[in-house]
Amino acid sequence: MKSLVVISLAASLMVTACSQPATNARSYQYGGTSTAGSSLGLHTMRKGETLWTVAKSYHVDLRDMLDINGLNAPYKTKLGERIKIPAPAYYKVRQGDTLYKVSRMFDTTTTELTRLNQLKAPYALTAHQNLRLPPRHPQSVSRFQTSQQTTTISYIPVVKTAANTSAAIEREELQPVISAPAAPISRGNQEEESGRPSPAVLTGNVNFMKPVAGKVISGYGPKADGLHNDGVNIKAAAGDAVRAAEQGIVAYQGNQIEGYGNMVLIRHANGYLTAYAHMAKTLVKKGDKVKRGQAIGTVGASGNVKSPQLHFEIRKGRDAIDPKTLLQI
Repeated sequence: MKSLVVISLAASLMVTACSQPATNARSYQYGGTSTAGSSLGLHTMRKGETLWTVAKSYHVDLRDMLDINGLNAPYKTKLGERIKIPAPAYYKVRQGDTLYKVSRMFDTTTTELTRLNQLKAPYALTAHQNLRLPPRHPQSVSRFQTSQQTTTISYIPVVKTAANTSAAIEREELQPVISAPAAPISRGNQEEESGRPSPAVLTGNVNFMKPVAGKVISGYGPKADGLHNDGVNIKAAAGDAVRAAEQGIVAYQGNQIEGYGNMVLIRHANGYLTAYAHMAKTLVKKGDKVKRGQAIGTVGASGNVKSPQLHFEIRKGRDAIDPKTLLQI
């Protein structure tokens, strides 16, 4: 009887996607090369595919994939349907892979990969190396509160791994920012009826300025050791004023993001966000409206750096942008 159930399940999973118009999606695969019809963590069913073949192509456990999608017998899918793909427990490094590239592929951080695999500087990867990946269902602990592990692992220098803030910055960006009630945005009686200020809507053009005078000591982009900088690091004198690159609303102020010390995130018009890290002190708080050029803190060496400097990023949505493309730096 048990064999009949297994055969029935296998047969159901071999049913091909039913005919419906296919959809276009971004082209990414967990641990694989780019193919049309798939996106990071999601797969768009194509003609002739089955759940069985999809799980096999991504090297993931079929039962995990069924569970994460809440699928039940008869396990039929439609052409163009988007299926969640669970991350495997391990990833086999391919030629040309870097720690940063793998971290983005599996929506994690270089710090987490370094900790799990006990990697040491210069953090270079070799082809066919097996990398442990974070569990598919991690404990619900914020990345702002990453615990110190007993295993002794040196921190990756921040000057090389600004990308480690990616997840934290994206989480803050998704949270609504309520502007200070002292200067509410005029919306008729809407705010009075709700009993609290409404989230500020930022519109208009942006014209970014350099946040502090000084020399760039680490530029944007990949580094020789396989890591990545999502912004730039500017050497400056301790105590110099750090100024808002453009007007906006403070989305985050604090020192909870590991390795980055005192940090401020400012949300701007058109979906832009700027980050300022390693400051000695901050002069603004979450929800404050700031003007272009307004002092928001002072240069310092907080976090995982040894000399006074400012780590500065510009983002639009989830994507980091090279600051040099938007301002003279």
